[in-house]
Amino acid sequence: MIKIDWTILLQVANFFLLIGALQRFFFRPLRTAMQQRREAWEEQQQKADSLDRRLEERMESDRQRLQELRLLLDQERATVRRELAAETERRLRETEERAALQLEELREQIRQEKDRALAYLQDQTEDLAEGIVRKVIGRPL
Repeated sequence: MIKIDWTILLQVANFFLLIGALQRFFFRPLRTAMQQRREAWEEQQQKADSLDRRLEERMESDRQRLQELRLLLDQERATVRRELAAETERRLRETEERAALQLEELREQIRQEKDRALAYLQDQTEDLAEGIVRKVIGRPL
């Protein structure tokens, strides 16, 4: 059988003193350090979440701005293309008008040269005919 004497009571008292000492000098500081570490980690996690939300908001804002800029760029391109088409059409008309004027001037020049050539040929023909008649009849007309 088990004998209960004063040493068991001393061992039980020693056990509770040891538990109290461990609690005070080891477990409580350890729990405090773990709590501080947990709080610091949660704080860092909150900061990271906050930064992540701000980053997402900024990215969404930038996406919207980029979309607006693309739309504006497309509108500007369309405007420039219309202006370019209008300018091209205007220059084409001017070129056609200048070409028509030059063509008319060339036609007039050709007509004048033709008239001069015809007049010259007419004179030459008359002179030649007169020369032939003189040789054939032997006298001037």
